[in-house]
Amino acid sequence: MDRGELENTLTEILQNDIWLWLADPAEVCSGNERTCTALLSPDERSRAGAFRFELDRQVYLTTRALVRVSLSHCDDMAPALWRFRSNKYGKPETDPACGLRFNVAHTRQLVVCLVSRGIKLGVDAEAENRAGEIVQLAEEVFSPTELEQWRVLQDDEKRNRALTLWTLKEAYTKALGKGISFSLKRASFVFRAGGEIRLDVNAEPGTLGIPWQFCVMDYAGHRIAVVIERTPGLRIKRVRMRSLGETPVFLADGGERWFQSAQE
Repeated sequence: MDRGELENTLTEILQNDIWLWLADPAEVCSGNERTCTALLSPDERSRAGAFRFELDRQVYLTTRALVRVSLSHCDDMAPALWRFRSNKYGKPETDPACGLRFNVAHTRQLVVCLVSRGIKLGVDAEAENRAGEIVQLAEEVFSPTELEQWRVLQDDEKRNRALTLWTLKEAYTKALGKGISFSLKRASFVFRAGGEIRLDVNAEPGTLGIPWQFCVMDYAGHRIAVVIERTPGLRIKRVRMRSLGETPVFLADGGERWFQSAQE
């Protein structure tokens, strides 16, 4: 499938799908930092130039380039022309609004960008080797219900559960668009028989009324969580950007299992 066919396909089915774009900063920036920098706004270029370490600069460049490329595959706007603003909690959005929603997350080895048309969304990614660090934060960020379930697990299970809970809770707060103003302890991801997960929320009016669906997946040594506004028939598609100028690669269906928030 060439680039034109890919763009047409993305546009046609975006209404029923959300798209998860993935990129390795080292791969994207290898010999292409100048090309990535050319897409950025003057302010972004200044920020990119301020990084002391090459890897940090690559992560930043890849994040900004991936957002632009993923949005342009769903719109006629050229990647370099996108401009952005943030809401009062710091969540980025297009400026002006164009009907597309996006959310990004990054580690030192992976950048992800989730894109939809009009569907509230949030995404988080964490390297699997960070599970031990997250375990140390459990008492501070897990809800009483989550802690009760977590404490009875064996050590390996505790690390795995901690990684899953952290990414889900981060993705949920990002979907709300409230940033650190929403305490992670107010959302409980409750594990039930058969591997079912339910989201229970102790939240202010205006957030309880939103029905959510969510899933977790593993990719390239990372745990990724996706939380979106509940949408019947919605599918998640994954696309890998290897470098600018190359046609993005469709990845095989990951067979993700969707879960839903509790009925309000």
